[in-house]
Amino acid sequence: NYLTTSSAVRIRVLPRAITYLNNVGAEILNEQLPRLSIPNVKQRINNNQGYILFSRIHVSRYKQASEQTIFASAPNKITWIMKNLNMGLIGNLSGEINILLPIKLEGQAEVLAYGVNFHLESALERSKTGAARVSTIFCRTIIRIMNIEQGISEQIRSLIQALICKEVTQFINEDFNEKLSQTQTKTSLDEAVQINTLGAFIGLPDTKELMNNFHAFNISIGFPLFKQLVSRIYIDFRLSEDPLCYKNTVEIANLGEISAIGDSTKKTPFSAAPMFWPKKTVQDEMIQILLSDYIANALLYQAFSEHLLQFAVDDQTISSLGPILRTSCTSGFCFADLIPQLAEQYPNSKVRLVFTPTRAPTVLFQAKQGGLLTININGLVFIYIVESNGKSHQAATFTLDIVANVRIRIENNKLLGKTTVDSFRLKNKFGNINISDDELSDIAILSSEMLQRSVNNFLHEGFPIPIPKVLRINITELRILDRSIFISADFELDRRRIRTLAVEAFAQTEFFPRNVFSGSARVRGS
Repeated sequence: NYLTTSSAVRIRVLPRAITYLNNVGAEILNEQLPRLSIPNVKQRINNNQGYILFSRIHVSRYKQASEQTIFASAPNKITWIMKNLNMGLIGNLSGEINILLPIKLEGQAEVLAYGVNFHLESALERSKTGAARVSTIFCRTIIRIMNIEQGISEQIRSLIQALICKEVTQFINEDFNEKLSQTQTKTSLDEAVQINTLGAFIGLPDTKELMNNFHAFNISIGFPLFKQLVSRIYIDFRLSEDPLCYKNTVEIANLGEISAIGDSTKKTPFSAAPMFWPKKTVQDEMIQILLSDYIANALLYQAFSEHLLQFAVDDQTISSLGPILRTSCTSGFCFADLIPQLAEQYPNSKVRLVFTPTRAPTVLFQAKQGGLLTININGLVFIYIVESNGKSHQAATFTLDIVANVRIRIENNKLLGKTTVDSFRLKNKFGNINISDDELSDIAILSSEMLQRSVNNFLHEGFPIPIPKVLRINITELRILDRSIFISADFELDRRRIRTLAVEAFAQTEFFPRNVFSGSARVRGS
């Protein structure tokens, strides 16, 4: 069945991933809870039996829970259960209680809580701004045994139980949701890896790293042009619908809308086509992803609209073509063999080809024949002659129409594949060189073969997929569907980096300030 909302990306986090993330989360929680900073507690005791002020509180001892479980259930509920956690809190106690006789409280006290059971149910929602947010539905804390040196355990056990839920709810509603909102914004591709975005937290490669991947294949795309592209093209990371939870699975849909920011915002005039999850997939994977061909087409459309797709082919941009792009052949084959007039009018010169699209290129994902990416490119090709003194002449202009099919696969986190150029049409538009139809046909055939060979060499070597540094991914299936690509994968987190990111993400919040360290508590295992 087709999915109804216009989403460019859909992600399913499956049960095995939920279990894995629960285990990682438990490790981080056990490291971070001992450095928990608790605000001052001031509470009146029921029936006017006095008041208590507990201040400058920190964790004095900690024994991790014997069981910690997180699971997802319909329609959008996340449940977190901890059982049998032991914790000690130490701080300054003051106040007065009047149960049988008035007792004045003063001095340092340690609160010991044994057998703490915690149950939290939250709704995973889409906020008004489009960011994911968590809303508390139900919270309950039960402390089996509480011991306070001053002997007032039973009087304040219910207060501490209520306080835990209150503080957890406040942390989720304020600090945690604020961090979530920072990861889901409308931002430029370049800024997507800057601070306060998900890209920075998980270690996405920056612009220079992506450029280096092209340089490795002797392809020199102008860095200023690429920099313009990633700084002026914006992608919307916000959610397009409320998250869904079912059978310990979480499904989210990302808007993925792409626009250009200049003097005014230019939205892409088309949206993502409906997508569907395939019925049969690899069993027991951790995550499934659907990527719409909207992403590629919207990027190409905006780049075309911003005049960012014009590029040159010469001995500087693709060094391997240097000997061919000449009007006089010193050895082997060169451009003069295709167009002898060039050698006659401009001997011993270099050839520079400039391509300018006349409409946005398109990429169509198709399930037929085992899965194809069909690419269509239309534009103009200008032939320039560059003499030894640097003087340049425009010799000819052709119209160009290319249709190519690409089959792709992924191995070892590299994108590989094979291209077939089905159509490569050139038409003589204007110029001061008279080129016959036969010569033009020869140029088209040779250019088609060169293009196909160059792309296939590139795809044979493989293009590294920009995977966040925090992840190690094993892609178990890649399938091209109609208008989308389906990917299933297993993953493993770099736990050292995740721990560091967790501290950075929640540092300077009320509950986890930087200046409180885990060494302040005695931590014991289960």
